[in-house]
Amino acid sequence: MSILDDASKQLAPHTKHLGGIIERHGTAIAERLSELTQSSDLGRPDTADDFKFLTVRKTIAPGIYTFDNLVGGLDDGGPTLGEIWLVQAIALNGVPGKSPAFAIRTNTGRLIYGAKAEENAVDTFSGSVVLLQGEILEMEVALEGSFDFTITVIQRKFPRQPADAGWGISEAQYEEIPRSTQHEPDRGLPAEGYVPGDNRDVGVGGDISPDVL
Repeated sequence: MSILDDASKQLAPHTKHLGGIIERHGTAIAERLSELTQSSDLGRPDTADDFKFLTVRKTIAPGIYTFDNLVGGLDDGGPTLGEIWLVQAIALNGVPGKSPAFAIRTNTGRLIYGAKAEENAVDTFSGSVVLLQGEILEMEVALEGSFDFTITVIQRKFPRQPADAGWGISEAQYEEIPRSTQHEPDRGLPAEGYVPGDNRDVGVGGDISPDVL
C-alpha cells in the first residue's frame, strides 16, 4: 500500500464527517430557498406568508375609531416599521335592525371599504388594496349599532440589510473568547508534541500517527 493510499484511509473518517456537514447545510439552504420561492410575490396568499386577522364584534357609538383601539393590539392599527399590509378580504355579518352603515379609511383619508346597513358579504381584494408603512386604519361610524366583521391582511416584510461590521457591532463581541485568538488542539496537525496512544482521535477513527503523513 502506498503512502497516498494509507493517508486516504486514515483521512476517510474526516472526509466522511465533512461531507455530512456539507450535505446538512445544503439541505437547509435548499429548504430555505424553497420557502422564499413559495412566498407570494403578488397579492395572493401562500403558506410562507404572515397573516393578520382584524376582528371587530361589538356595539360602537358614533365616531371615528382607530383599529388598534377597536381590536386591542398596539400593532393592529396599521403596518409597523419595515412592512406593508396587503388586504385580502373583508367578511361582514350584518345584524338586522342593529347594524348601520360604516366606512373604513386610512388616517390619510383614503377610502378602503364602505359597508351598507345590515349587509352580509365576503368581499375579496387579493392584495390589490395596499396599506403603506405609517398608515393607520380607521372606522367611521355615523349611527350607534352592533358591528361584526373581520379584515384579513398579509404582512409583507421589507428585506433588511445585514449588520455592517464597520457601522454596527461585530458579532465577535458577543463571544467571550474571540475566535481569532482561540486555538483548537483537535484541529492541529501532528507535530513534535505528538504522544502515541493518547486516544485523542478515537472519535474520528482511531489514533493518527505522524509517520504516515
